[in-house]
Amino acid sequence: MTSDHTISNTPLTAPSNTVPKNGQTPDEGLSAGKAHDLDSGINPFETNIPESTSDYPAPPYDEQADIDGLVKILKEVAEEIVEKLDTRQREEFQEQLAAWCEKHGFDSVEQSHTRTLIARQAALYLLLKATLYERYTHQGELPSLSAKRDIGFLLEGVWAHDVEIGWCILDDLISQLNYGTVEHILAVREELNESTQPAEDIGRVYAVLLPKTDRLTLGQFRTPPGPGKLLRWWAVRGDDTVLDPGIGPGILSSSFHPNWKIGTDEKSVVGVDRSPLSTLMAKTTMILYRQPYELRETDFLQLSREELPNIDSIVCNPPYTQISDSTAAYQSTIDRFQEDSDTSIERKSPLYSHFITHATTLLDDGDRFALLIPAAWMHTQYGVELKQFLLDEYEITAVIGHGSNDFITGADVSSVIVLLERTEDQAVRNHNEIVFGRLTESIAWIDEHGGVGQILSKIRDDDASGTPAFESVTRQQGKVDPEANWSQFMQSTAITTKISNHHHLAQLQDFAEVSYGRTTGNNKRFYLSDEEWQQENIEPAYQYPLLKGPKDHDEYVLTDEDIDKSLFHAAADESTLEPEAREYIEKVESELAEMEDTTKEKRVNSAPGPWYYIQPKLSEMTLPYGIHDRHSIYINNTNAHTHKRFVCIDPHEKVTQNILFALLNSTLETLLLELHGVVRNGGLLEMKSVGELPMIDLDKLTASDRAGLQAAAEMLKSEGIQPLRAQLGTADPNAVSIETVVDSQRAIDEIVMGDVMGLSQQEQEQVYQEVLQRVTERISS
Repeated sequence: MTSDHTISNTPLTAPSNTVPKNGQTPDEGLSAGKAHDLDSGINPFETNIPESTSDYPAPPYDEQADIDGLVKILKEVAEEIVEKLDTRQREEFQEQLAAWCEKHGFDSVEQSHTRTLIARQAALYLLLKATLYERYTHQGELPSLSAKRDIGFLLEGVWAHDVEIGWCILDDLISQLNYGTVEHILAVREELNESTQPAEDIGRVYAVLLPKTDRLTLGQFRTPPGPGKLLRWWAVRGDDTVLDPGIGPGILSSSFHPNWKIGTDEKSVVGVDRSPLSTLMAKTTMILYRQPYELRETDFLQLSREELPNIDSIVCNPPYTQISDSTAAYQSTIDRFQEDSDTSIERKSPLYSHFITHATTLLDDGDRFALLIPAAWMHTQYGVELKQFLLDEYEITAVIGHGSNDFITGADVSSVIVLLERTEDQAVRNHNEIVFGRLTESIAWIDEHGGVGQILSKIRDDDASGTPAFESVTRQQGKVDPEANWSQFMQSTAITTKISNHHHLAQLQDFAEVSYGRTTGNNKRFYLSDEEWQQENIEPAYQYPLLKGPKDHDEYVLTDEDIDKSLFHAAADESTLEPEAREYIEKVESELAEMEDTTKEKRVNSAPGPWYYIQPKLSEMTLPYGIHDRHSIYINNTNAHTHKRFVCIDPHEKVTQNILFALLNSTLETLLLELHGVVRNGGLLEMKSVGELPMIDLDKLTASDRAGLQAAAEMLKSEGIQPLRAQLGTADPNAVSIETVVDSQRAIDEIVMGDVMGLSQQEQEQVYQEVLQRVTERISS
């Protein structure tokens, strides 16, 4: 078998004058099913479908396989397949197993865990073949499997209707099983044939058989049916030919229901996947859904436009894999793809970025592209190029996140739905309104309260304000900056939108010089405790006081008592160095010389000049670069060096320090910081582009406001820094109110939110609830 091949089929469809096994013609019974939620003006159903009657009852709407039962049997069969693996020592067979492992990102076949995974794949492979064989048996075209000699029919390359099921290494394993073992799977093959959601069932079985960690290399994460429905219903218009890269079991591209004809069902599906098992999963799904299809067993990035039929839309849950986590062989594939690509997307960008750029080459003007990808591109550095690419190539219809839980469980990353329409006209792209939204309830809840179709209708109308469980804002595409953090748009609610658009807001850089603390590259060479200074006996002239990390400070005002470390600071001119300082530098250089060139610690200082020259950084006020559950801006009454864990804030001339301090420590500013910052692993909120941080315009303050803030600042400085939940008096976002907030915090907030912003008490409580909810979700992520 070659590595790349095409499998095509016009699937089994009962003639219009026949009734299949369940007594129902494929296109009957729709009216008796659950309403299919789409926006008004779109009729997704065939208009000539008869009503359900006693003679022809409607097929079940939702009947799924017994997943637990199937998994139990497959694991038991896999145990016997492992034994066959252990006895098959043929060199050619072992080479084929090694190739299989490399393709699927498994460790060496010598490992017991790897052999178990392969055996489970083989058991699932057998179930899929048995399921398809059973479907053909119902058509009276194949003999029943009643003895060991008949198992050969399962392994033949071609059965009927020119359906090719090519050989792979798993067939070799299956052929070694005795009939008693195979019979266990034959006994349950009807489970998938009778399911109304075979794509979902096959995906769930695969996800249970192969743990998440064993699917990471290929970035395989099952798309739940809810998000899949939203992607498909937006992207696919009736009679489309749909491309599904990384098709897997076909959840994104399969029809609505195996026995119901829906007006928006695809004309044909073109599926692409690298794995023979994945293409068999897709084949099984498409045949069970009676869906015309073509399958390409190849790497999507190596598939050219000339090899495909005319594509109308693409639905995709591309691999979430980082390039560094791919095999060396596949990294070479990425290098070749990057050489042939004319995009500016960096080679080291995650694999889904390359999927997007390649998919774009397969689409014509007006074609649609719907995908589910990690949310990180909206705020990371590599994401700037991807955002620019999307702005240049598409009308970005919508970017949709999930506020209460993620779309994909087990992926360990937040994901977003992105809806795109290929558009070459720059003027059209510039005037397009992008909907940035988030779901506040599960899609299952939304299905019960208006449906996904209502969300799509609101997106098309650029008005999602009244849609249950969907909050959104719009931004004109031509005015959206690729350098900006797009996730802030998705986090908008009614109260955050009102605040963000308030005419009393300016930016921090309008009132202060904002910069970042110095980066040494190797702290232990520069940051020494008093004991270390004594041990090294370095002259005092090179000792400069140093602020510790933010987590070490419990007071709003930093004093010399907070300093217990010092910065080693030497002049650039080596000839002026005193003996002990020179000896220390020579000691460090000797240690560096013994390190490998690739050692990170060797990059001691990225500043120009000698490595040991660090110009101390001073600041009047500081903001922690990373925020966990304590929001605080400090007043710095020391002359200590400010390192990279702090952002430096130096008020402009005539800006009163106390007033700026009070404004930046208000709960309103805490909310603006949450919206402005970037969430990293562990829920840490990092501060980027702090100069652009929105804040109250000092010029809008009255004399009374200024006097009140001065007094409130003194009150706050007299107290210690507390976690946000302590400041607001509760850990429950639904329980926080004006009465629960501590007095010192409330003294500032009453002026900022009430007197300056003009928010009602109800709106002020919404701010408290909003910010506590966001911090709670962030630190628990």
